[in-house]
Order: sequence, then structure tokens, then C-alpha cells
Amino acid sequence: MIKFFSPQDTARNRGRLMAQSFTGAQFAEHGDELGDVNLHYGILHGGAELYDRCVGAGKTWVHADYGFIGERPDVNSDNGFFRFSRNSQAPWMGMCKPDHKRLESLISAGHVSFRKPKPLSNNPRALYIPPSKHMKKFYRLPRHFDVYWLHVTAQHGAANIYAPEYVKPNDLDAFDVVVSFNSALGFKALEMGIPVIMTAPETIFPWGAVVESSTFELIRYESFSVAAACHWNFAEMRSGEALEAMKANELIFDDGD
Repeated sequence: MIKFFSPQDTARNRGRLMAQSFTGAQFAEHGDELGDVNLHYGILHGGAELYDRCVGAGKTWVHADYGFIGERPDVNSDNGFFRFSRNSQAPWMGMCKPDHKRLESLISAGHVSFRKPKPLSNNPRALYIPPSKHMKKFYRLPRHFDVYWLHVTAQHGAANIYAPEYVKPNDLDAFDVVVSFNSALGFKALEMGIPVIMTAPETIFPWGAVVESSTFELIRYESFSVAAACHWNFAEMRSGEALEAMKANELIFDDGD
């Protein structure tokens, strides 16, 4: 059985609406019995606790959150995509089959637009995007995490390293290398053709690797093909297309089938 748990103790209705709209999953509240597969929007408002319950019971946990391809989701419309990841806060390479057909569809519809790889300058400027306090807690990251990755960034030849408190997608174009824990900003940089080092413990993109120009486009395409397999909008959730595709792409295995 597949269940979609509604976030608790929050005035925001995005997660609850998703739990109610997801065709093929039974709506559930925190405290209900677990299903074989248990979906939840976000790690806050009971999401992390549901993850711990699933681990303890040997059940599958599926995390849903803002997507990192396409438009930012709008709860009042079907625009934008949400990401789904099994037993992890973010999708990771090998989590499911790549979906090249869906990626091509997203490209044709203008949701993904690849730029040519950006050549490295002789004096590269690097942008460092650290994990949020919530991610540090969820992943139990060591205190020296940022220090280590700033050192790695310097080893890749970055003469100027910037670590601002807040980063917008439009800020990325000013940099030659992006070192990011945040998947959304990391994938936006990839889409813009900027070499990226992903620092999250689990990620679709090759972990901790700067992609050279000779392999950049191939690895980027395969990474986005995996991302395409786990990004869906509200219309696709309501129609049942999202769940059927997740099963076909082996993102979700339902023991109740």
C-alpha cells in the first residue's frame, strides 16, 4: 500500500493538497499506520520523523519537495515541478532509471534549456553554497563540513571564493565554478553550462566532481534524465501519470501491487 502523509502543525497547505491530490496513494495523517511506501512533503513538520519511523520499520520513505528543474511550483496552479526521492532528501544517481523521453519532452516544452559549457577562466571565481541548518541537522553533517569543501574549492584553482548568505539563480552567471549543497541551484548552474561540484551526501550529479568540458554535456544530459524521471506537477499527480511513471522508472516499488 502507498500512503501520502500530510505535514503536521503548519498553516501551509501545499503538502496537504499534494497528499490529497496524489492519485494512487492513500491520504494519511501523522500517527496513522505506515504503508509499504510512505510519501511526505518536506523534512519539516513531521517529515524527518516519518523518515525515522520508516527506517525503523523497514518501510520505504519518499520525500517530495520543490523541484530543481523547470519552473518553481505554484500551489494555486499546475505550473512547476516537484521532486520525489526514495529514502533520501534528494534524488541520487541509481535511484531510478533515467527517462530520456521525458527529458526531451521537458526540453521541447521549454522547461529545460541547456547552455553551452562555460570555459574556465585563468582566474576563476567560485561560488560556495553551504547546506542550510535544516540539512546539517538532517544529514548530521560534521562541524568542519564547510571548511573542508572550501578547501576543496581552493584546490580546484579558484582564486576568488564567494560564500554569500543568500543566492538567487540570476547570481550564478557571474561565476566560473559553483560548489553547492543545494540541488536546485546546482542544477540551475549545470543548465547554464557552469561547472559544478555537488557536496550533498546523495546527489544525481557525480559527487564532488568538476566536469571537464569534454564530458560535461554527456554527464549533464544523463543527470537531467534521472531528474526528469522524478519531477512531476500537480496535473500529473492527479491523473495518476506521476505514480505510474515512478513505478515504470523503478523510483517506487509497491509491495502492494
